[in-house]
Amino acid sequence: MRPEVEVESWKFPRPDPHGPLAPHFEGLRRHRILVQECAGCGSKRWFPKPACHRCWSFDTRWEEIEGVGVVHSWTTVHHPFAPASRDDVPYQIVIVELEQGIRVVGRVAMEHAPQITIGREVRATFEDVDDDLTLLFFEPVHGTDVVA
Repeated sequence: MRPEVEVESWKFPRPDPHGPLAPHFEGLRRHRILVQECAGCGSKRWFPKPACHRCWSFDTRWEEIEGVGVVHSWTTVHHPFAPASRDDVPYQIVIVELEQGIRVVGRVAMEHAPQITIGREVRATFEDVDDDLTLLFFEPVHGTDVVA
Protein backbone atom coordinates (compact mmCIF):
# COMPACT_ATOMS: atom_id res chain seq x y z
CA MET A 1 0.00 0.00 0.00
CA ARG A 2 1.31 3.42 -0.93
CA PRO A 3 1.35 6.19 1.66
CA GLU A 4 -1.09 9.03 1.15
CA VAL A 5 0.30 12.50 0.74
CA GLU A 6 -0.62 15.01 3.40
CA VAL A 7 -0.18 17.90 0.97
CA GLU A 8 -3.39 19.89 0.76
CA SER A 9 -3.35 19.90 -3.05
CA TRP A 10 -2.69 16.15 -3.44
CA LYS A 11 -4.77 13.69 -1.41
CA PHE A 12 -4.41 10.68 -3.67
CA PRO A 13 -2.14 7.68 -3.10
CA ARG A 14 1.34 8.89 -3.90
CA PRO A 15 3.05 7.50 -7.01
CA ASP A 16 6.36 5.80 -6.30
CA PRO A 17 9.03 7.93 -8.07
CA HIS A 18 11.67 5.20 -7.72
CA GLY A 19 12.57 1.99 -9.52
CA PRO A 20 11.89 1.72 -13.25
CA LEU A 21 9.97 5.02 -13.29
CA ALA A 22 12.69 7.09 -11.58
CA PRO A 23 13.95 8.77 -14.79
CA HIS A 24 10.38 9.71 -15.75
CA PHE A 25 9.63 11.30 -12.38
CA GLU A 26 13.00 13.07 -12.33
CA GLY A 27 12.12 14.53 -15.72
CA LEU A 28 8.74 15.70 -14.43
CA ARG A 29 10.47 17.43 -11.50
CA ARG A 30 12.47 19.36 -14.13
CA HIS A 31 9.21 20.02 -16.09
CA ARG A 32 10.20 17.69 -18.91
CA ILE A 33 8.62 14.53 -20.31
CA LEU A 34 11.05 11.64 -20.60
CA VAL A 35 10.16 8.38 -22.34
CA GLN A 36 12.12 5.28 -23.13
CA GLU A 37 13.78 5.03 -26.54
CA CYS A 38 15.24 1.85 -27.97
CA ALA A 39 18.93 2.23 -28.72
CA GLY A 40 18.59 -0.54 -31.31
CA CYS A 41 15.76 0.70 -33.55
CA GLY A 42 14.95 4.17 -32.16
CA SER A 43 11.29 3.49 -31.33
CA LYS A 44 9.91 5.44 -28.39
CA ARG A 45 7.60 3.92 -25.81
CA TRP A 46 5.53 4.68 -22.80
CA PHE A 47 4.96 2.82 -20.36
CA PRO A 48 8.57 1.74 -19.62
CA LYS A 49 9.37 -1.90 -20.34
CA PRO A 50 12.59 -3.89 -20.13
CA ALA A 51 12.58 -4.78 -23.86
CA CYS A 52 11.65 -2.93 -27.06
CA HIS A 53 8.23 -3.85 -28.42
CA ARG A 54 9.53 -3.70 -32.02
CA CYS A 55 13.01 -5.30 -32.06
CA TRP A 56 13.17 -6.86 -28.55
CA SER A 57 16.42 -5.07 -27.70
CA PHE A 58 17.15 -4.57 -24.00
CA ASP A 59 19.34 -1.54 -24.81
CA THR A 60 17.26 1.53 -23.89
CA ARG A 61 17.81 5.15 -23.00
CA TRP A 62 15.57 7.96 -21.76
CA GLU A 63 14.84 10.79 -24.18
CA GLU A 64 13.01 14.08 -23.74
CA ILE A 65 9.98 14.64 -25.95
CA GLU A 66 7.76 17.64 -26.57
CA GLY A 67 4.53 17.67 -24.61
CA VAL A 68 2.24 18.65 -27.48
CA GLY A 69 -0.39 16.34 -28.92
CA VAL A 70 -4.08 15.68 -29.34
CA VAL A 71 -6.65 14.20 -26.98
CA HIS A 72 -7.18 10.55 -27.89
CA SER A 73 -9.65 9.88 -25.08
CA TRP A 74 -10.81 11.43 -21.82
CA THR A 75 -13.06 10.77 -18.88
CA THR A 76 -14.38 12.66 -15.91
CA VAL A 77 -13.97 10.84 -12.62
CA HIS A 78 -16.94 11.31 -10.30
CA HIS A 79 -16.23 8.59 -7.74
CA PRO A 80 -13.29 9.22 -5.38
CA PHE A 81 -10.33 6.94 -6.02
CA ALA A 82 -9.17 7.26 -2.41
CA PRO A 83 -11.23 8.25 0.66
CA ALA A 84 -9.09 11.35 1.25
CA SER A 85 -9.88 12.59 -2.27
CA ARG A 86 -13.67 12.67 -1.95
CA ASP A 87 -13.64 16.50 -1.98
CA ASP A 88 -11.56 16.54 -5.18
CA VAL A 89 -14.10 14.93 -7.52
CA PRO A 90 -14.95 15.51 -10.23
CA TYR A 91 -11.62 15.58 -12.05
CA GLN A 92 -10.63 14.81 -15.62
CA ILE A 93 -8.09 12.33 -16.96
CA VAL A 94 -6.89 12.36 -20.59
CA ILE A 95 -4.99 10.05 -22.88
CA VAL A 96 -2.94 12.25 -25.19
CA GLU A 97 -1.32 11.08 -28.39
CA LEU A 98 1.86 13.10 -28.55
CA GLU A 99 3.38 14.30 -31.81
CA GLN A 100 5.93 11.48 -31.56
CA GLY A 101 3.11 8.91 -31.86
CA ILE A 102 3.07 7.62 -28.29
CA ARG A 103 0.20 8.00 -25.84
CA VAL A 104 0.53 9.20 -22.26
CA VAL A 105 -1.95 9.70 -19.46
CA GLY A 106 -2.33 12.95 -17.56
CA ARG A 107 -4.79 15.14 -15.73
CA VAL A 108 -6.64 18.26 -16.80
CA ALA A 109 -7.31 21.15 -14.45
CA MET A 110 -11.09 21.46 -14.10
CA GLU A 111 -11.11 25.04 -15.39
CA HIS A 112 -10.06 23.56 -18.76
CA ALA A 113 -12.42 20.56 -18.67
CA PRO A 114 -15.20 22.11 -20.82
CA GLN A 115 -12.67 22.69 -23.62
CA ILE A 116 -11.41 19.09 -23.73
CA THR A 117 -12.74 17.06 -26.64
CA ILE A 118 -11.34 14.18 -28.65
CA GLY A 119 -8.96 15.58 -31.23
CA ARG A 120 -8.33 18.82 -29.31
CA GLU A 121 -4.69 19.97 -29.37
CA VAL A 122 -3.20 20.13 -25.88
CA ARG A 123 0.18 20.85 -24.30
CA ALA A 124 1.82 19.54 -21.17
CA THR A 125 1.87 21.49 -17.93
CA PHE A 126 3.30 20.38 -14.63
CA GLU A 127 1.96 20.50 -11.07
CA ASP A 128 4.64 20.62 -8.39
CA VAL A 129 3.02 18.79 -5.49
CA ASP A 130 6.10 19.14 -3.30
CA ASP A 131 9.90 18.99 -3.65
CA ASP A 132 9.82 15.29 -4.56
CA LEU A 133 6.72 14.94 -6.72
CA THR A 134 5.61 16.71 -9.90
CA LEU A 135 2.64 15.48 -11.91
CA LEU A 136 1.80 15.71 -15.59
CA PHE A 137 -1.23 17.80 -16.55
CA PHE A 138 -2.49 18.97 -19.95
CA GLU A 139 -4.22 22.15 -21.06
CA PRO A 140 -5.81 23.10 -24.38
CA VAL A 141 -3.71 25.00 -26.87
CA HIS A 142 -5.82 28.13 -27.25
CA GLY A 143 -6.75 29.30 -30.72
CA THR A 144 -6.68 25.80 -32.20
CA ASP A 145 -9.54 23.82 -33.63
CA VAL A 146 -10.21 20.15 -33.13
CA VAL A 147 -7.94 18.00 -35.28
CA ALA A 148 -10.07 15.70 -37.46
